[in-house]
Amino acid sequence: MYDTQYAHVAEPEVDVPAGIARQLALLQDNQVPKHVQLRMAIVEGIRTGLLKPGDQIPPERRLSEAVNLSLGTVQRSLGKLADEGVVVRLHGTGTFVAEQRKPSETVWQFRFFSRDGKGPLPVYPHLLACEALVDEPLLRQVLGTDRCGYCRISRTFDVGDRFTCFGDFYVGNSRFEDFADILRAEKETVSFKAVLEREYAAPTVSISHWVRGLILPDDVCELIGVSAGSGGLVVEVIGFTHDHDPISFQRIYVPNTDYVLDMSHQVYSHELENPGGDTSLY
Repeated sequence: MYDTQYAHVAEPEVDVPAGIARQLALLQDNQVPKHVQLRMAIVEGIRTGLLKPGDQIPPERRLSEAVNLSLGTVQRSLGKLADEGVVVRLHGTGTFVAEQRKPSETVWQFRFFSRDGKGPLPVYPHLLACEALVDEPLLRQVLGTDRCGYCRISRTFDVGDRFTCFGDFYVGNSRFEDFADILRAEKETVSFKAVLEREYAAPTVSISHWVRGLILPDDVCELIGVSAGSGGLVVEVIGFTHDHDPISFQRIYVPNTDYVLDMSHQVYSHELENPGGDTSLY
């Protein structure tokens, strides 16, 4: 028995495989892996109404024939979409478009606009892992030595179904005990800063941040669906509570995109304008 919200297929007069194939043809790019192009085509089909929440995705073999891609490529694309919460795969039943995801309204680092000023695009965070790190020199430098190491929270961020970013968020384990457990129990759209303020009385009142270009790490390329060796940006952010006390560090990887990243809304208080002390990262 499966959930009745995933009990129907797209309208019979709509040729969904052909529609996805048309979307794929519009997205042809030799620099982008085939499974990523297919993922983007399906997402665009959902965005434009070809597929609606609860609709069944065509069977893998039928879709493979329609888009002229291998069965393995189709399975990889659908698997990634399932990981991102875009579709739901039910064993023995099929793959269905998930109910509409709720965009986060608190990820201020991801304010992307088109060049004509339209935006910001909605952002859909997806929690990948929560783990405790024994140590890392940069974290000691930024957050201070913590005898219990540091907690790392890894997430991907689907930006308006156009592209994906990846980010790590770090806090000290001694100061913020059980932080990872609290996040696991929260919804994926939860603001980490809200948790720090609510659970630990440590509001983020100011930040320092840096942006630089780089070749994206291979593991990041795999996670965000771009070719190995692709260029992009890394945004590194230190969050401070009162008295310029550092409480968090973030490292965010952004692929090359035509969308503009707006950094102007990252001021929490007057302390950011005159932070005082040493704010150098390296």
